[in-house]
Amino acid sequence: MLLLTNGVFATMDPARPLARAAVVDGAYFSYVGEEAEARDFLRAFAGEQVEEVDLGGKFVLPGFNDSHLHFIHYVKARLSVDLFGCTSLTEVQDRLRKGLEGFDKNSGRWLMGEGWNHELFTDGRRFPNRHDLDAVSREVPILILRGCFHVGAVNTKGHQRERREIRRLPGAGRGRGAHRRAEGEPAGRREGGAALHRPCRPAGAGEAGPV
Repeated sequence: MLLLTNGVFATMDPARPLARAAVVDGAYFSYVGEEAEARDFLRAFAGEQVEEVDLGGKFVLPGFNDSHLHFIHYVKARLSVDLFGCTSLTEVQDRLRKGLEGFDKNSGRWLMGEGWNHELFTDGRRFPNRHDLDAVSREVPILILRGCFHVGAVNTKGHQRERREIRRLPGAGRGRGAHRRAEGEPAGRREGGAALHRPCRPAGAGEAGPV
């Protein structure tokens, strides 16, 4: 068995979030707690020579098993306005307005939001359009992605920015992935492709646009 002492162990147990020592038996942690208790555990159960390692105060995390995580998208989502759980388009707008607080409108960056689902809206189960987002801001380009991350919507400022930038993408035709109203007016809806997944950069730092 292996005795680990003088460490800071994250237990993932809210009732006892940190521990100072642990006992490892083969591929498993047999005990996690305080050093004195760990030694009591060894005296009771160790039937072989025990190796001891002083961790010198280092932090110990449990092993991670991640079945499906897009790490870059996770980071991007943390930088975006959280729209998961919105039960109305009004709530989407309110959260975006909250996201605008302290936002530098001269930075050239897009205001991003992620996670809305129109099927959960109680004020009408429809996709947001550019007019809904214009009500939040006409100065800052806005892109919001549905929870499936395959469809989104932009405001008028975003549509104008996108028209300039999308021409720079190899093989990207004008208006690719964009929906229009019956009279030909851009609706603000976007589906898939580069229009939804380009990296955000400040204007003037090369190609800028929504992720």
